[in-house]
Amino acid sequence: MTNNRFVVTRESKDEILDLDNFVCDESKQVIGYIEDVIGPIGDPMYIIGLYPEFRWKQLEEHKGYDNFL
Repeated sequence: MTNNRFVVTRESKDEILDLDNFVCDESKQVIGYIEDVIGPIGDPMYIIGLYPEFRWKQLEEHKGYDNFL
């Protein structure tokens, strides 16, 4: 993760995300959005932009960034 952005792959091959889709954490709180889609059409990767409020909250609570999607 750099500058409030990180790259993720999708878990389900049936679900395709698009630009500006919201990204939620496990508690359904919106934490960011799909900033860009990269890679092949059949196996895309997503650049997630985190909202600054969420990033600071995570840092204060010392939580990891491994349970986003």
